[in-house]
Formats: sequence, C-alpha cells, structure tokens
Amino acid sequence: MLHHLSFAVADLLRSAAFYDAALAVLGYRRVWEDTTFIGYGVNDGEDTFALKLRPQNVGVPGDGFHVAFSAPSREA
Repeated sequence: MLHHLSFAVADLLRSAAFYDAALAVLGYRRVWEDTTFIGYGVNDGEDTFALKLRPQNVGVPGDGFHVAFSAPSREA
C-alpha cells in the first residue's frame, strides 16, 4: 500500500496556492514545510502528499499515470 506521494514542481509557491485550495476541501492542510518542500496531510508532521521544488528537470508523467484523491462527497 502507498504511504505517500511527492510531485516535483518548478514553482513551489504557485503550486502550493493551487493545492492549498484544492486539498482544503478534502480536509488536507500543510503539515510540514521548508523552502523547498511542502507536505500536506491531516495530522501535524505526517504528510501523505508533498510538493518538492525542482526548478530543473521537472518532467510530465507519461501515458497511464493516474492519481486520485478521495473525497467525502462528489461536491467536495
């Protein structure tokens, strides 16, 4: 079973603004961060989804890559 997942991003602040809003409705919040990393989760210090700053070599996943977040309802 997966424990956590990290995405490499070229712009940490811009990416965080998107994920702050998108994940908040699912009950996630920032639980860990520094200048190159932001971790999201439910409990302090226990990130299950993370953004990692990688200004160079950020690639787009290939065909077949799929990630889904569970939500308490379709509306969320």
